[in-house]
Amino acid sequence: MSADRLHGDTANLKSSQSRALQRLGERRVPADRVVSAALTRDLLDLSHQLGRQLGLFIDRRGQVEAVILGDAHSLSLPEFARVRGALGRLRGIRLIVTHLVPDPLTREELADLAKLRLDLVAAVHRGPAGIQLDLASLTPAPPRAAEVFTIRTWPRVPVSTLSPDLSTRPDEQTPPRPARPTSRSTSPASSASSRPGWSPPPPTRGPRRAAPRPPRW
Repeated sequence: MSADRLHGDTANLKSSQSRALQRLGERRVPADRVVSAALTRDLLDLSHQLGRQLGLFIDRRGQVEAVILGDAHSLSLPEFARVRGALGRLRGIRLIVTHLVPDPLTREELADLAKLRLDLVAAVHRGPAGIQLDLASLTPAPPRAAEVFTIRTWPRVPVSTLSPDLSTRPDEQTPPRPARPTSRSTSPASSASSRPGWSPPPPTRGPRRAAPRPPRW
């Protein structure tokens, strides 16, 4: 990712943290999802590590257009050029922002949604119920309204609702169930073989007599 797509004060970051921010700008999101599970998890992990809010501008193709580094409570969004075309046209960009505590969208974030004509703004956070998301979008205003768009907020939902691959982490997958034991013979030999310390009897020596087979385990 080019340096001009990373916005915010990076002066006091470690080199590993700067590289992690750069890698966020190289990620992609499926076009039919608000945000992917893996990206949400990595974004929150880095945000908590830094103790600062992070934001991503993502276009409708799922490409990360910008990475924004804020402070513990807010983001300062970069300037956009004016939207081309009719007044009712949205920008084609969505904003994903981290919250360090499970607070709802702020008035400033809702104001940015309307002012910049973003497709939507989503705040992700981690709490007792796991990773959840607060979402707001723009809808056409009623006829003869002063504004072109009105803001619609949506109920808080788990991110897994919008991104099903978040259901489990790779290290939290359910272990495979052990195979059901097959039926075994209930002969005295097989029953004895299950007792601790039991071992097969030695072969019987004698003329013209074959050694007995050991019991099946």
